[in-house]
Amino acid sequence: MPSGSPDGRPPGADLRSSSASSRALRGAPPGLQRSELVGSMGASTGVGAAVMVPPKQEGLLAALKGGRGFAVVLTALTAVATALAVVLLTHTFDGDGGLIPSAPVYANFNPVTKQVTLNFKNRTVLWINSTTEVTGSPEMKGSTYTWKNGVMLNISSPSCHGDCVNPKRDNEALQHCSLVEWTAPSRQAITNLVDFSGTQWYGGPQLFNQTWPLATDIPVQPFQSNMLGAGSERIGPYLSSIFASSDGVALVVDKFTPLHLGFESGSGQLTVKAQTNAGGSGESSVQLKYLLCAAPDILSVLAILEVVGAVPLPVNTPSNPYGVPDTSMFKEPVWSTEMRPAADQTQEGIEAFGDRIAGSGFLEGCSALAGCGQMVIHHGWAGVEGDLVFNTTNFPDPVALVQHLRQVGLRVLLSVHPFVDPKAQAAAEGIASGYFVKGPDGRPGLVDWWRGQGYMIDVTNHRAVEWFSDRLNTLKSTYGLDSFVFDGGESGFMPDGFSTSAPLHTAAEYTGNYSNVSASFGRLVQISSAWTGAERLPVFVRQPAISPSWGVDNGLQAMLNSIYALGLSGYPFVMPAALSRGDKDDLPDPELFVRWMQLMAFFPAMHLSLAPWDYNSTVVDIGMSLMNLRDNLKDILVTTGYNAKTLGAPIVRPLWYLAPTDPAVFPISDTFMLGDNILVAPVLHPGSRSRDVYLPARGVAGTWQRGSVQCTDRKPAA
Repeated sequence: MPSGSPDGRPPGADLRSSSASSRALRGAPPGLQRSELVGSMGASTGVGAAVMVPPKQEGLLAALKGGRGFAVVLTALTAVATALAVVLLTHTFDGDGGLIPSAPVYANFNPVTKQVTLNFKNRTVLWINSTTEVTGSPEMKGSTYTWKNGVMLNISSPSCHGDCVNPKRDNEALQHCSLVEWTAPSRQAITNLVDFSGTQWYGGPQLFNQTWPLATDIPVQPFQSNMLGAGSERIGPYLSSIFASSDGVALVVDKFTPLHLGFESGSGQLTVKAQTNAGGSGESSVQLKYLLCAAPDILSVLAILEVVGAVPLPVNTPSNPYGVPDTSMFKEPVWSTEMRPAADQTQEGIEAFGDRIAGSGFLEGCSALAGCGQMVIHHGWAGVEGDLVFNTTNFPDPVALVQHLRQVGLRVLLSVHPFVDPKAQAAAEGIASGYFVKGPDGRPGLVDWWRGQGYMIDVTNHRAVEWFSDRLNTLKSTYGLDSFVFDGGESGFMPDGFSTSAPLHTAAEYTGNYSNVSASFGRLVQISSAWTGAERLPVFVRQPAISPSWGVDNGLQAMLNSIYALGLSGYPFVMPAALSRGDKDDLPDPELFVRWMQLMAFFPAMHLSLAPWDYNSTVVDIGMSLMNLRDNLKDILVTTGYNAKTLGAPIVRPLWYLAPTDPAVFPISDTFMLGDNILVAPVLHPGSRSRDVYLPARGVAGTWQRGSVQCTDRKPAA
């Protein structure tokens, strides 16, 4: 890549900044700051940046100085202290409900309404109201309530039972939690209504309208993974039942609960309902189980969840001692054919795309030896879906294609899925061997998916998994592939009344099993759906493609909000969303494309489904400056990735990670931390040339330093 001008700007940069703006500003006060973004991106899109960087990072500062077209970046000079104070919770007593040993929960039963109310106290009150039908007055024995119709409620202090890494420390953390267990006959649903009003709440599953904090209506529905659809109210592909509040309360629903979930944003009421699903384990009772924890602030309660294993850390294995994906995923871009024109999704078109990547000078040092990144070949490569054989019409010599891409410095990944077309040769073998998920009639169930109809491989059947894995390994070795992107693991695809070889507590378990199969193929793997437990896997979770829009309705802001939610749920390694084309297959607005690239530059990976040269030379120049910036960030990204494994903190963090006791930070969703020290304030609105940046008033043992571009201060926020 060209070295640019002597002051570090890429060729042609036109940042009209004052000389004062290039001087570092120390001791900037907390509160609201105004960053004026000056510069030009053609006639229609002026962009620029204000930056704050740590001392002794001259390389990063040089990359940021004068470079146009990237977001506002701020850096705390001193890392946030990692020690978290925890306030011990005492026993509680309720005159009607009785003593609940070591559990900070009051339980009340109203014999008139036949409702049970749980009151969980810290500094706030979390009400849980049961609408489950009960008969008569409960018999109480210890911490267990039993009604005549068989409904039982047990409230206890959880313990490690030998499963904790450090029993003394972990049991100490569990003293801040209560375990609530409801049990009822299998045909009876258990419904709890949780009052989330009066505070900010975060977490839960991925949604089409992804808000941060939680403010999206969710109709009560089975807690299963689905593909995101336009305007859909369904839960998306990533499942999490972890919720945490701004004042330090957390609720975690047990993963084996046959959960139905809903949320009303107006009333702040969360519905958690246990109801046996078709295809379930066939147990004689249904159970709703959840953990309630409290601490002084949100970071403290999340630390407790990590200690007790409610938010698993990535796992260490002999083959993967660091529990993180291949570091090349952090350092080099991931290119994909996902949004390329249909005419380019052929062997000839993909080879030309690879040549353009390698020969453009867009990536400094890109070569077969240094590496130009990963190339993901998406759907359309297969002949008959499920046979795992290339379409020879569009790909006459796939071995030559893979060799060509490798020669220009690209690793090659292929998108695969668990569906088998009825016309595939593999279908007959799978049916005869019992390798597919069955419908209510006990026969292999046909399901609708995005490329037609097909059978779903039963990933609870170890013989079916071996069959699938052997065929994938043959595909990999035959064509010289490096790895796979595993699509299609959403449990929402399964047929109504499904059954599997091994009974499932909940349909969501299918997604978890599929993720485990995916992770067995190494550390270059990407997955597109996940369920509790996949947090431990050293893979990248791939965000669904976003619309060519700016908002929370699956647009640019939703992309950022989604990475917050994934991080809180224990998924630090996130592959950014592809930016979709328009309804007529036209390119997104160039300003949106640039803002999308800017945002990704600070994400764990950079995923280019569209390329800067799809636009014009100005966008290419901006893209080159961003790649130069990211090159200077790569060591920080890798280090933060390793820390995510050991410490549990996400790579991309909401602002309250910096100042968990500052009430002003909790509504903020357009500013984030990259690791401990870099604060990023991206531009997420069309036409914006300036924006406000809030510097937290508390929580940072140090000052702020500003980098190069002109900024004007405003009075700190009250």
